[in-house]
Amino acid sequence: MIFVIPVFVRDARQRQFDAAQRIVESHGGQLSFDLVDGNYMLDLSGDAASDATIQKLMPTLKDLPTGFTLLGPGESRQFWLNLNGESLTDAGLDLLCDLEISWMTLAGGSITDTSAARLSSADELHGIILNNVKLSESAVAALRASKPNAMVEINGASE
Repeated sequence: MIFVIPVFVRDARQRQFDAAQRIVESHGGQLSFDLVDGNYMLDLSGDAASDATIQKLMPTLKDLPTGFTLLGPGESRQFWLNLNGESLTDAGLDLLCDLEISWMTLAGGSITDTSAARLSSADELHGIILNNVKLSESAVAALRASKPNAMVEINGASE
């Protein structure tokens, strides 16, 4: 009986994840799950990397169960985000920051210094790679200062 409960919990979590994965895919994205450490990986590119898509996906992403690892029931529900598209703005990034993000790669997008400030306040964010975004030097410096133990890499079109 003691082994039935973990299997039941894992199966219920898997069904919920599978449903979320189908929803993300129906909007042009990809969602995967790392069984070892319980992190979700969200990949949105092109038209899928837009504020409208993110707004539609957020209820599903927020409702994902806590991670289930090979070692135990892991309580982490962190996200690794890979965003690649020109339609993402501060509004979409602000929504994503309501998730527990540990890593973010963003290429393109129309984010401003407002997003840099929002990323600064994301407690679990340990890696940030921003490519071809327009941020002021002061916003980049403030982001780096707010994350002294994180990897912060900015490439391309800073202002």
